[in-house]
Amino acid sequence: RDLLSVVAELSSTQIASVTEEQCMRFTAIFDLYGDGVLRPEEFLDFSRFLCIMSYLHTPEGKEGVKDALRILADSKKIEDLLEELNNDHRDINKVIPYLPEWLRADVLSE
Repeated sequence: RDLLSVVAELSSTQIASVTEEQCMRFTAIFDLYGDGVLRPEEFLDFSRFLCIMSYLHTPEGKEGVKDALRILADSKKIEDLLEELNNDHRDINKVIPYLPEWLRADVLSE
């Protein structure tokens, strides 16, 4: 219950938009000892989470998430390509388009 006002303040929302159930769920997530009390180190993680989530709901945060999701998708593609290369080195041509221009030129030169 004490968290209602803290959550509202840290997340820049009205206290009425935060329910007691949400606070209980937050407490359960960050309560490492399972006793319903957030100790200072647990509260620090809880506060960090709220700050990050608040930022991610801003226009700048939403734009940053798009970039992060694109980067994650690209990383997955790269991992898949590397796995293919590991299975069969003849798949090298699938990797070449993802190389930096200078390396692509070097690899393709005779």
